[in-house]
Amino acid sequence: MHSTIFQITREKVSNENYIGQNSLDQGDGYPIDYCSEVSPEERSKRIKSLVSSVLPKGMFTLMDDDTIRYEGGIDTWKETWVNAIREKATLVTVDNIIEWTGGTEQLTKELTNPLHTDALFYIYEAGASLTPDKSDEFMRMVAALSKGDCLYIGGVLDYRF
Repeated sequence: MHSTIFQITREKVSNENYIGQNSLDQGDGYPIDYCSEVSPEERSKRIKSLVSSVLPKGMFTLMDDDTIRYEGGIDTWKETWVNAIREKATLVTVDNIIEWTGGTEQLTKELTNPLHTDALFYIYEAGASLTPDKSDEFMRMVAALSKGDCLYIGGVLDYRF
């Protein structure tokens, strides 16, 4: 299956600093397998999908092909996330705590990927890791924003997982 890696930053990213298919690693020093750059048309389509389908409804507005504006809503979203974490935690029992297919797997997924997406986020900051993250790191970034703040999209990559 295929999904998308989005490079996101608080400052505009010049084209020469966009992530490319050989820029990122999978966390062990090796490049991400089956990663490729997308066409400008596909990039635009995936950014629109990011705002309309991946991110919480109404939390962001697409300003142009490279810019999304935060509209607020993180406090409500955090309440929903905490409730989902609590629900998943109730699935962990003495009998399944050491079984990966038990409740711990669902709890781990909720903690690291609260947006329940296959998309990955490369939060581009100076000195940042070259490993893209699941949605928990992106939402931590969002929690530090004020209503009206903008985020900028750099490279957009297709990857197979």
